[in-house]
Amino acid sequence: MRKSIQQEIAEIAEIFENLSKELISITKPLSSFEYENGRYGAIYLRPNKRLAKIFATDREVLAIITNFPEQQQRTVQALKEQIAESQGRLENTLAIVVHADPDGNAKLKNWGREQGIAILPISVRDSFNDVASFERDLLQDFFSNDPFDVTGPVSDDARFFGRRTEAMDIARQLRSGQIRSSLGIRKIGKTSILNRVLHEAKSADDCLCIMVDCSKDEVWEQAAPELLRSFSETIDTATQRTPKYAEVVKTKNKNPDISDARRALVSSIEKYSGTVIIFFDEVDYITPGSPTASESWTRNFNAFWRNLRATVQECARVDKRLSLFVSGVSSKWFKEESVAGVENAVLAFLPEEYLSPLAPNASVAMIRSIAKVAGLAFEDSTAEWIGAACGNMPYWTRKACSYVHRHIDIRERPCLVPRETAERLVKEFVEVEGGAIAEVALNHLFKVHPEVYEPVDKVARGEHVESRDSLVATLRRYGVLADAAGKPILASIMIEEGIKLYNRKIAERSSAPAASVAEATTTTLLNLSIDEWADELALINATRNKLERKMRGLALNFIKFSSLQAPGTSSPSSRIQKCLERARVEKLKHLPPDDLIDKLLWSELVRLVEIEWSLFGSVFSDLRIFKEHAQTINERPDAHAKDVDGADLALYRKSLRWLEDAVQRVSS
Repeated sequence: MRKSIQQEIAEIAEIFENLSKELISITKPLSSFEYENGRYGAIYLRPNKRLAKIFATDREVLAIITNFPEQQQRTVQALKEQIAESQGRLENTLAIVVHADPDGNAKLKNWGREQGIAILPISVRDSFNDVASFERDLLQDFFSNDPFDVTGPVSDDARFFGRRTEAMDIARQLRSGQIRSSLGIRKIGKTSILNRVLHEAKSADDCLCIMVDCSKDEVWEQAAPELLRSFSETIDTATQRTPKYAEVVKTKNKNPDISDARRALVSSIEKYSGTVIIFFDEVDYITPGSPTASESWTRNFNAFWRNLRATVQECARVDKRLSLFVSGVSSKWFKEESVAGVENAVLAFLPEEYLSPLAPNASVAMIRSIAKVAGLAFEDSTAEWIGAACGNMPYWTRKACSYVHRHIDIRERPCLVPRETAERLVKEFVEVEGGAIAEVALNHLFKVHPEVYEPVDKVARGEHVESRDSLVATLRRYGVLADAAGKPILASIMIEEGIKLYNRKIAERSSAPAASVAEATTTTLLNLSIDEWADELALINATRNKLERKMRGLALNFIKFSSLQAPGTSSPSSRIQKCLERARVEKLKHLPPDDLIDKLLWSELVRLVEIEWSLFGSVFSDLRIFKEHAQTINERPDAHAKDVDGADLALYRKSLRWLEDAVQRVSS
């Protein structure tokens, strides 16, 4: 059996070598090794110059050969062990796995992504006509993954950028018995750094860690005595485990006496010889600003935190180390002088430490490192601009780059993304997706810390705000405001769009019902002042611009998808060029489709829809009605010198609304 496995691995390796001989050179021939009772083959190879440039590596690459009919995650672990044993000889973010599992490609790519390794899976069951087909399919599969789109917290070395040293410093301080905090707006990376600190603390032999996820029902539903009692029970549970870690759950002890609960907590801590660390995530849920139990935690806040503070002080007196790490949005309730009319017993108990945005160089490193896996490259100045546009917020920056990744043709990669293309796509992202992401973060911030809304709104409206104001200083640390020549400004175009959306929603909630607004529209328009006319024309101009961008994106995606579905048809660029005015063809024909679509005049965009009506008929239904509304919009009363009254604007709005609804239906 051992001999037949070895022979099968050798045969698979031979197929791979013959298929890829024009793309790679073998630097270490096939050898075999065992990992967790499985047998593997390993080949060291050096990509040719073109592939080395695509893979952005100057090292050798490992190819693992397996004959398992069904792949398991141990293949990735075996691969990582081989890379580690090479002592830097092999590229550690890229590897090839040649396998015989019909469903192995997707599994291996997903498992590799989780470990921060771009795995190129090659199935020996697939047949390729020639080396060129093999290379094309291999790289398109490689570049089609979106390495930017991470929805949950990250803490592993491969995806944790810019804050590794900070996390290790915090973990070291917690081991010595300190209180630390990590405050910031939503999606800035608070949970990621908490998980990283927790990982470092759990790795230490003398630390016992308990996790309090305050957003969970079993935590915020408890009263102060119950929550303290659950801490002591969780510490007792963690003492029996390796590593010494447990998550807080609802206590079964219903003793309402908070003094007994505090004494039980002190007793549990005293039983352990090392450092006990209590991690709080989403701490805002157990404050008077709680989104789920505001009334309850207005009553319980003082009692809970006062007794926890007493526990910290008692531990210090008996030479026991108790540390707290608190993660949330705001320290507002630890700065209030009183809560529910009672003096705040934990005033300044929590250090006001903010998880600010990444440093610009860390954003650049993150963007360029992740982009390599997608076959994209950015110059430093371009990556820095993208980071600044997103406020150097890691999650926002990843989302923007994910948008760029989705809108650059896979067949054109690897490629250097020009500055103008990156700027265009990121601005589109901010308008289409990013503004909503920023609005959610700002909305949450204003809920838990309402006082900060006023200075943000004033800055957005261009009003004077005192730079030394304490709230302005807090907003700088959040990354919402920045300084320009000593004057507070909104920190990024993401924040600018987010506050616009937030204010628009406030206005919509406070406005009259939609029916009454529609009835009054024509009458109101007929009685506008000059300034009001200017505002009205600016509004329809902004609405038309948004519609235009959405239609360009829709047209480009439909044509690209159609070309992919029918490989023998014309390329997306040539199909778009058919709608150009003859005098403009020579000037624009060299542009890639993503940039070409942005250069179309409105009349050319309408002509493109008409020429490709087989694609767009299901979107706009009736070509005659579509052309009528498109013609109305082309009149542009905000740009042309012509008489316009309220009825004209009402008709213009009707056409805008018709096209917006059609585009929105297909977009959703």
